[in-house]
Amino acid sequence: MTTSRRFILRSARNTPAALSAGQVSFVARSVGYGVSLTCIWAALYDAGREWMYWVAPGLHCLLAPWVGQWMARHSSRPGRVERQLLMAGHAFGGAWTALIGFNLLPSVVILSTLTMHGMAAGGRRQVFIGLLVHVSGIALGVLCFGLAWRPQTSLPVMLACVPGILLPPLALSSLANSVINKLHAQREQLRTMANLDALSGLANRHHWEERVRQTFARARHKDAVATVVMIDLDHFKRINDEYGHAAGDDVIRGFGTLLKACLRQGDVAGRYGGEEFGILLQDASLVEALRIVERIQGEMTRVRWVGGMTVTASYGLSQYHQQLVSADAWLAEADRRLYAAKHAGRDRFCVGANERRAEDVLADGSSLPPPAGAAASPQPDRRAAVGPVPAEAPMER
Repeated sequence: MTTSRRFILRSARNTPAALSAGQVSFVARSVGYGVSLTCIWAALYDAGREWMYWVAPGLHCLLAPWVGQWMARHSSRPGRVERQLLMAGHAFGGAWTALIGFNLLPSVVILSTLTMHGMAAGGRRQVFIGLLVHVSGIALGVLCFGLAWRPQTSLPVMLACVPGILLPPLALSSLANSVINKLHAQREQLRTMANLDALSGLANRHHWEERVRQTFARARHKDAVATVVMIDLDHFKRINDEYGHAAGDDVIRGFGTLLKACLRQGDVAGRYGGEEFGILLQDASLVEALRIVERIQGEMTRVRWVGGMTVTASYGLSQYHQQLVSADAWLAEADRRLYAAKHAGRDRFCVGANERRAEDVLADGSSLPPPAGAAASPQPDRRAAVGPVPAEAPMER
């Protein structure tokens, strides 16, 4: 199972529709049982019931949060445990309602607290089932404690019920807010993961092409400057054949890390497919793009690749110009120049003859400082390919 799929499944289990016992937290459960116990004891005191009737609800309300936490931690299905605990809470809550003689306000506090937890744990269906169990608990309580009807609520009992009216909604609201924030963060992570290539750590093809289309539209509207670079690792099939596919994956992974280290903030690198990559250089002229490509070439010679192999790449560059009719045409132009660089001998770049001669571009760019934040690298002895792409059979990449 892939990392992204595991993350999605874990996120689905954490949705509000099926909150686990860990999410309906120990603190929230303790608050609910604590305020319910206060209401029950106040009603029992007001009714003058003997101390023996105080013991059972006291043990239940004090032990239930701890038992629930233990069961949730030791269960492979904590959501199911939470629903079972709620049903037990409704059964006991109904029994305590009969015990206090249906004292109105404490009975309402007990029922509302359990209903809020039921809505959080399973929605309306869970609430409906809980109400049925609650009625059954009342019937059981009448059988055990007898039928007493004292619905009037005195002022002291009202005051004892105030925390039960205020605290459970606050506790559940706080819990819901933390869950919503967590889901927002997970959604952003999922969006980021959906745009990434898992092997290289760069943008995947769909996301990279979308960024190219956005930049193309901005450049056409505002006459902005931008350059696309298509990159292909040379003789990658030979690397896989001689060193194995695991080594090939290491090369892809290492080259992705190298690109991220060499690019400026705002530039977008993506894996186009296989051993082919793309770079979108925002607000970069052809001269600035060549400086970045030269830096990448220089860094590739310093990397200690797996097995001591030598890894090189070919590059095709295209700066945006008004003759381009679409983003696809922009990419196609860079790809044609990439092929020209490979045809000319690989381990080099092509800027095309229809803009400026490559030697002139390099001569103009040689006096420019490297981009901010990047160390200048020695100028490698690599020629820039120029001229039209030869009409020959496709070459081995």
